[in-house]
Amino acid sequence: QQQQQQQQQHQHRPTLVAGSASGEASSFQLEQALLRVPAACLTNAFRSYTTNVQKELSSVSTAVSDLHAKGTSLSQDDAKRSVGSCQKRISHLKRKVFTNKQRTIHDTP
Repeated sequence: QQQQQQQQQHQHRPTLVAGSASGEASSFQLEQALLRVPAACLTNAFRSYTTNVQKELSSVSTAVSDLHAKGTSLSQDDAKRSVGSCQKRISHLKRKVFTNKQRTIHDTP
């Protein structure tokens, strides 16, 4: 009866590493498993963030190219507004990048 209880307990116990006799190896495997999810989340967040920054830079670049293509056909006021708009977008992007950088630094243990 005691052997049956031990076998049942052993069956319900989670196995960290199949066939591993070393506690060091099992803790290493456990650490890898625990870090996999946060690393995947950070990777996805970084990709999303990078994509958003690239889209914003691309749109600003397109606006500047359009402004350059129009050249002298724009009035001075329209040119000022267009340049001001691009400047605001770049400033907003810069603030966003800086804020995200600060958040990342402070959230890191």
